[in-house]
Amino acid sequence: MKILRYSNRKAPDWYLDASTSEKETAALWALFYHLRDDWQVYSDMNNIDAEIVLQEKHLQDLRALQLSSIPDLLKQDVDNKLEKIPVIEQLIANLKDQKAQWSKIIAGDAKALRQFLESRSRYEYEQWEFVTIDDPMKRLKKIHQ
Repeated sequence: MKILRYSNRKAPDWYLDASTSEKETAALWALFYHLRDDWQVYSDMNNIDAEIVLQEKHLQDLRALQLSSIPDLLKQDVDNKLEKIPVIEQLIANLKDQKAQWSKIIAGDAKALRQFLESRSRYEYEQWEFVTIDDPMKRLKKIHQ
């Protein structure tokens, strides 16, 4: 039997039946609503546009740095900051992707919901996984045949 197991260090594990395609989708929606309403882990989605603008401004500022106009004493510090450009670019791409997925989820898109939950499944308070549990009766029947 397939189940969805949600773990959170501040609460007992929660298990949802995901033994059919329909139940799997229902389990993902139940998890989403639990995380959104009970744990409020998606509060960041309310401000995602502002976060994107902030990160794009940060990226623009980093790109504007000119090493040639900086005293030698500060060049290493600036060089370290410039190394962050790919990280910030990836962050912006992830934020935009989550924003697009969020819009689809609000519209009821189960595929976007699954992608969104999977992309955040290692975030604090958002850990979950599908687990298969065995039916002990089936095992015993095989042994006693």
